[in-house]
Amino acid sequence: EAAVRHSWDRWLLGERGSEKKAGFVGMEGFGASAPAERLYAEFGITPEAVAAKVKALL
Repeated sequence: EAAVRHSWDRWLLGERGSEKKAGFVGMEGFGASAPAERLYAEFGITPEAVAAKVKALL
């Protein structure tokens, strides 16, 4: 399921908010409405985006 970044920064960025090895692939806000496939493409929630984010963190 797609996630919204809201409130995940605590876990992604650590308590200091500065972890360098963190990434997020998902929506940055609420309110979009369309078929899931279209939303995923529009917001970059794709296997390619996940792979690129992981490679950048390695």
